[in-house]
Parts: sequence; structure tokens; C-alpha cells
Amino acid sequence: MRRHVRDPRYGLHVVRENGWVEMRWERVAGLTVADPRWRVHAVDTTAAAPAEVGDALATWIERERANGRVT
Repeated sequence: MRRHVRDPRYGLHVVRENGWVEMRWERVAGLTVADPRWRVHAVDTTAAAPAEVGDALATWIERERANGRVT
């Protein structure tokens, strides 16, 4: 997953093979790291308690909603 954050095309076979046929993986396959649609937010959960992870994700979602990127 860390490598996928850096390169959206990395390891797509993992999710494409034997996956749900309704998924639209062709949209991801055409992305590059420089593409503005590839907005990734990584949360380091190594030493975080579950509540801290939840708080970090909630903050990220709220920020995305405030910027009109998530409905």
C-alpha cells in the first residue's frame, strides 16, 4: 500500500484480478502521481491507538468535504 501511494499504477493486479466486474479500474490505470485527481492521504497507524486513527481519518474526511472533494 505504501508503494501504491507513491505510484497509483503499482500493484493493480492485486485488486483487478478476480475482482468485482463492476469496478472501474481503467480510471486508476491511467493516473500518474502528478495527476491532480490522485490525492492520497496516508495515515501512519504504527503507534496509534484505534481512537487516534479514527480521529485522523475523520479530520481528513472533514477537510476533503470542506474543499468540496467528497460528498
